[in-house]
Amino acid sequence: MVALDENLARGGKPSASRMTRIFNCPASLLLNAMETPESSAAADEGRMLHRVMELSIKDANDAERAELDALLKSLNDEQMAAYQTAVKLVSESVLREHNAYNGDTMEAFEKRFFAASKLFSGQGDAVFIRDNGEAVIVDYKFGRGEVERAERNYQLAAMAVLIADNFDSEKINKVRAMIIQPRALDKSRRITECEYAKADIDAAREAINAACKEAIEAENPAQKCGYWCKYCPSSYRCKAAQEAISAQYKLAVATPNLTIGAHNARQMFERAQLVKKYCEDVLAAVKKYIA
Repeated sequence: MVALDENLARGGKPSASRMTRIFNCPASLLLNAMETPESSAAADEGRMLHRVMELSIKDANDAERAELDALLKSLNDEQMAAYQTAVKLVSESVLREHNAYNGDTMEAFEKRFFAASKLFSGQGDAVFIRDNGEAVIVDYKFGRGEVERAERNYQLAAMAVLIADNFDSEKINKVRAMIIQPRALDKSRRITECEYAKADIDAAREAINAACKEAIEAENPAQKCGYWCKYCPSSYRCKAAQEAISAQYKLAVATPNLTIGAHNARQMFERAQLVKKYCEDVLAAVKKYIA
């Protein structure tokens, strides 16, 4: 029921964590709302590791320190390695500089912020604010698959807008946003970051508000398939996905000697992933019905 609790917390409005999907496919908001909230071992592990990171970095009280000790003892060797990598990365890239700053600072951990437009919200894993108008957003990704780099991540763009909206947009002049992915096999991708100037934040606010407004208010919001479908729980009943799969099938049948090259490798890979996910979701839905 965690997914349902999260939906209630954000009032049924778009969340920053799904902003890439909503920005590219506004129809996904209503489609996803029709799904039965589910959890998984990977999701439960991710929430637990996020809690461990929060307790490790914040100024914890006695009860929280006791909770941290208990959680650390429950980690297996692989989870402990991921945790230690994440702590090292955030310490070297953020905490050292932030703690050395002489001015006034603010921190927020696992806190949900709401946009001034009331159209979306987002929960920041770790947010650091300085009185010189600079802010840092840290997003932990404990999954094993590769995620978008920070500069392509709409979730971080949405979080930059939320920080500006909640901490005086006239004073926030720079937001540094980073993704920490301790389990990435490519060590160069374990931390990626980008920077938003005030003009970038204003542009992101306008674009994201427009996408959220369409997702919430449009009678027939746009549907579109792409890499953002990877984690969409509704692809098995999405008309755009079905049309893309039909087109892929026709292409495969019509061109048995199809060549994969630089001109089409990315497109074919994304289409193949969509077909695979569609089939897996349909099988899961059928098994659930039979059970």
